Amino acid sequence: MDSLHLGAFRAIRRTFRNWPTVILARTGLRRYPVTGRLRAGGEVELGWNGQVMLWAFGCRPLPDGTAWIPYGERGVRLEGGFSFSAYETFFHHDYDMLPVEGRTVVDLGASIGDTPLYFSLRGARRVIAYEMDPVRYATFAANVERNRPNVVIPCLGAVTELASVVRQYHIDDGVLKMDIEGDEERVLDSTPAEDLRRFSHIAMEYHRGPERCQAVLRGLGYDVRTTRPHHVNGTYQGFLYAVRK
Repeated sequence: MDSLHLGAFRAIRRTFRNWPTVILARTGLRRYPVTGRLRAGGEVELGWNGQVMLWAFGCRPLPDGTAWIPYGERGVRLEGGFSFSAYETFFHHDYDMLPVEGRTVVDLGASIGDTPLYFSLRGARRVIAYEMDPVRYATFAANVERNRPNVVIPCLGAVTELASVVRQYHIDDGVLKMDIEGDEERVLDSTPAEDLRRFSHIAMEYHRGPERCQAVLRGLGYDVRTTRPHHVNGTYQGFLYAVRK
C-alpha cells in the first residue's frame, strides 16, 4: 500500500467529489484507471498516482494543450505538464533541498524543462540546462519560450566534460543537478576535484545503486545522504544529495 500524507489527503478531498474512490486508487487498494469527478465540474480519467496529485494540487489542462502548474503565487505553462517528471519536480520535493536562490545552477538532464523552470521560480540567477534527446529538447525549448524566464539557458546535447561547463560559464559556488540515466558516475569520475568542488550542493538520481557516487563525493569532502534504492527495469534507482563541507 502506498502512503498518503495529510496534506495530500486534504488536497484530494478538496478536488474530487468522489474522493473515497480516488483515495482507494491512490493508496493501492483499487486499480487504475478511475474516474475523478471534480468539485469544480466535469470528470477526468486518472491512470496513476502522480496524475491524481497533479490534479489535487491545482494543475489544469489548458486549451492549447499545455498544462498550468502552480507554484506558490506563480506558476508555469508546460507542454507535457501532466507527466511524472513534472510531478516529481513540483510536488514530490525532489530538489527542494537545493539552495538555488541567487545562484548558478547547472542542470544535466533537463527533460521537458520542468526542472530549469522550477529553479527559475525559486530565484536562481542562472540555470544552464542540458538535454541530449532532441525530441525532449524541442519541448524544453518551447516551454522556455512559452514562459520566458530570462535566467534559463537551454543547451542541446550531452555534457562530455563538466569541467568545460564550469570554466565556460565561470561557475564558482554553484549548484549541480543530474538526472542522466546512469551517466552520472562517468561525469563524477571524469571531473577534476577542483572543478567538482565548485558546486556547494549536488542532487542527482542514481541508476546503478548509490555506492560509487557516494564514494567519489565523500572522498572529495562532501556530506552525502541517499534515499533507499528501488528496483526499476533491472536498475537500482534513488536520489543522492551532497553538501560540500
